[in-house]
Amino acid sequence: MSKHYYPTIFIPDEELGGFGVIVPDLPGCFSQGDNLLEATKYAASAIDCWLDGTDENDYPKPSKINEIDTSEYNQEYPNLFVNIVEYDPKDFKHNQTDEYAENYSEGQPAMSL
Repeated sequence: MSKHYYPTIFIPDEELGGFGVIVPDLPGCFSQGDNLLEATKYAASAIDCWLDGTDENDYPKPSKINEIDTSEYNQEYPNLFVNIVEYDPKDFKHNQTDEYAENYSEGQPAMSL
C-alpha cells in the first residue's frame, strides 16, 4: 500500500468557525472539522470511507491541484482554498480491532496517529 494525495477544497465557516471539506475527485466525499488540522484528518477519514472495498489499483487518479474547479463555490465562499490531503491506507483499520469499532461508534476518525 502506498500513500495517495487528493486535492481538497477547504471552506472556512465564517459564522461557526472550522472548515468544511470537499474532495472533488471522489463524488460525494466531504467532511468538516473544528479547525484546519481536524478538518484535514477528517478529510482523510472520509477518503478512506469512500475508497473502502476498492482495490488500490482501482482508486480514482487524483487531479492536479491546479485542475480543481472551485467556481461552483467561489461566490458563496470567497475564502475557500485548495490543499492536498494525504491518504495512507495503512493509517486506517478495517474491522481488525475493537478499537476501530469503538472509535467509529463514538464518531471519531478511525485512524492511528
